[in-house]
Amino acid sequence: DKGAIVLATALAGNNTLIDLNFGSNRSITITGWRAIFAVLQSPHSRLGSLSLRDNNISDDAALSLMNALSNNNALKALELGNCSNITIAGWCAFSGFLLSPNSILEELNLHSNRFNDDVAISLATYLASNSTLKRLNLSSNRGITNLGWQALSAVLENPYSALEKLDLGSNRINDDAVISFANSLTNNTKVTVLLIAGNRNITNNGWAAFSRMLCNKLSIMDTYLSNHTLQKFCVDRFLPNDLRSLLRLN
Repeated sequence: DKGAIVLATALAGNNTLIDLNFGSNRSITITGWRAIFAVLQSPHSRLGSLSLRDNNISDDAALSLMNALSNNNALKALELGNCSNITIAGWCAFSGFLLSPNSILEELNLHSNRFNDDVAISLATYLASNSTLKRLNLSSNRGITNLGWQALSAVLENPYSALEKLDLGSNRINDDAVISFANSLTNNTKVTVLLIAGNRNITNNGWAAFSRMLCNKLSIMDTYLSNHTLQKFCVDRFLPNDLRSLLRLN
């Protein structure tokens, strides 16, 4: 905590640092984190990117971070991967910062946090009213089931959503969840990258849903109204030839 407080004191008067990696500092307690997060509320802070991955951040510290982010208009990228001490209730409360009118956050990395459906639904609820976040990483959150994925996929139907890149790798996504995402992406004009490697429960039925999303051949109008934005999948298996061709055309 002493080191964190010293660093926070120095950062409070700094207006040049824009990128800070504070990952893997597991000895810091709530006292140190409060000092660090208070910097985000300083009018002098120009921090644009902050990594807090692999830390022992508690619910109280997460709440302190949420309050700081709600009063910050500089931070554009935040990584909170593998912060396993934050509970489900803590994550649900933390997600509320996405509603802040001050937030300009464009990238949020929440990989490897053991999220369940409650967190996914909470995130989806707040994302529905957010128009700044462009890149979201939810990889390796294997506690999310179809219920949570369906809530998150619905966000992509929101015309105000700014999401352009979505990383859902190494989860337990199956055909039902894939079909939900494919349906939501049909009329989406923002998402260009969807990363779904490591989801081994997707079968040909799931890939077929993506093919229909990219080019629905039911009628000329359905083809016209298909998705013409998505350009990249990242998968750990061979893509069907028709899907690969359709992505090239997009």
